Amino acid sequence: MTAAGAGLALAFTGQPGAEWDAGVQASLSSAARLIGGSLTRALDVQADRQAHQLLLEQVRVLEDRALKARQDSGALLTLTHLLEDARSVPDILNVSLPVLAELAGTDACAAWFPQASGPASAALHRTGLPVNTPADQDGGAGDQAESGVLTVEIGEQTLRLRPFGTRTPGSPDPAGPREASLLLPAAARCVALALTQATLLRALERSALTDEYTGLGNRQAFLADLHAEVAFAARHGARFAVTLVDLGNIRYLNATSGYAGGNDLISRLARTLRTVTRAEDRAYRLNGATFALLLRFPPPEPAGHAAQDQAVRGWQDRLGAALTHLKQGAPVPLDLQTSLVVCPEDAASTSELLRMALDHLSPFQFSAALPEADGHPSPLPRTRPA
Repeated sequence: MTAAGAGLALAFTGQPGAEWDAGVQASLSSAARLIGGSLTRALDVQADRQAHQLLLEQVRVLEDRALKARQDSGALLTLTHLLEDARSVPDILNVSLPVLAELAGTDACAAWFPQASGPASAALHRTGLPVNTPADQDGGAGDQAESGVLTVEIGEQTLRLRPFGTRTPGSPDPAGPREASLLLPAAARCVALALTQATLLRALERSALTDEYTGLGNRQAFLADLHAEVAFAARHGARFAVTLVDLGNIRYLNATSGYAGGNDLISRLARTLRTVTRAEDRAYRLNGATFALLLRFPPPEPAGHAAQDQAVRGWQDRLGAALTHLKQGAPVPLDLQTSLVVCPEDAASTSELLRMALDHLSPFQFSAALPEADGHPSPLPRTRPA
C-alpha cells in the first residue's frame, strides 16, 4: 500500500502473497499519514533554507556588482578629470593606461600608437609604474575578441589598447579572476577623444608657428624662440647669434621670372639654410623673402676675442659657401643681404638684437669676402655697438 503527499510517496511492502487484514491496513495508513506529514514539513523546511541561502548568495552577488559598478564609475570619473589636465599624447597615456587596466580587470595596459605591429608606445601597471609587455603581446596579432585588444580611431590613425597580466604563467592570483567592466569601451572612447583633441591642438599649434610654403618656422615662432633664447642667455651666461638673410630683388625676380620662378628661388634659399644649420640651430621665414636663423655658440672663453670668434667664423664660412653655391646655380642674379648679431657681445635684449640685425643688413659679397683684422674672410657683416 502507498500514502502520497505533496512531493512525497510512502510505500509499505510485505512478503509476496502476504495479505493484510483491515486492522493492519488501518494501522499502516495512520502511520503513513503521521510519517508523511513529518517528512513533508522537514522537506519544506529544507527547501526554505535552500531558498534563503540562494537568496543570500544572489544578494551578495548584487552587492558586489553594485560595489564594482560604483568603483568603475568612480574610476571613469577620475579618468575624465585626469584627461582634462593632460595636454600631450604621453601625458594622456600616462594617466589613462592604469585606469584602463583597472577597468579591464588586469594588471597593466599597453598602447600601440600609431603602428600596432611595432613596439608599444607605453605600457603601465595599475599602480602607474612602467612595465614591459610580454613577448607574445604585439598589439595586433590574433583575434581581437580573444586577445582583449581595444581599437579606437583617432583621426586617420588607429590606436590599439591591450590590457594584459604581469604574473608569470601558472602563478596564482590572490584576488582571483577579475571581470572586465562594462564601462571599459566608454573609457577607451574617452581616451580616444582626448588623444584626438591633443593631436588636433598640436597640429594647429604647428601650423600656427610654421611657414606652410617652406616648412620653416614663421615670424611668430621666431619671436617666441628669440625671447626664450635671450632669457636663457641672461640666466645661464649662454651665447647665441641672430642671422638675417634677405633676397632683396624678389620683386624684380617675380616681375621677370614670374611668381613661380620667385617662389622657386625662395624654396631653394630655404633648403640652403637647412643644409648649413646644425641640430640645435633653427631657421625661420619672416616674410616673403627674409629669413632668420638662431644659432647657439659656446660661451665666451677667457682666452680672448680671437678664441671666442672661432665658432662665429666657422658659421660665416659655412653660410658663405652655401650662399655662393646658391648664387652660382641660380638662373638669374641674386641680391642677397645678410647680417650677424651676437648676444650678449653686440646686444642683450630682444628689441636691440632685432634692431641691429635689421639696421646692419648689407649686400653679401660672393667673390671677395670682407676681410677682418686677423686676415680671415667674413662674408657676413659683423656688428658692434658704437
